[in-house]
Amino acid sequence: MKRIEATVAPFQIDAISDALDREGIYDITLSEVRTAPLRRGQVARYRGAEYLLKFVPGMKIEVLLDDFEVPKVVALIRMLARTDGACDGRIFVIPVADAIRIRTGEHASAASFGARI
Repeated sequence: MKRIEATVAPFQIDAISDALDREGIYDITLSEVRTAPLRRGQVARYRGAEYLLKFVPGMKIEVLLDDFEVPKVVALIRMLARTDGACDGRIFVIPVADAIRIRTGEHASAASFGARI
């Protein structure tokens, strides 16, 4: 079992969520995050004013999957999240030793947040 964490631009969430739905992955977690850009000292313009970019708003997607589903989901997120900009984000694949559903006590794949409904 693996956990995928992907940080992407906020405007890409709907397309990624819809694509995961089409793949049968319904249970994802979304969080608002702020990430530090790779190039420090970037200047942004907003309504004619310039300001220094310290952090860029983003969204973090988390989903728990069986190992065989990981390559498909990583490819899907990468394809939909890519803008060729400096702040495209990152995808992390993290091994998970166990997952327990609080309500039922189910372990492992049965408790997986990415499990089919």
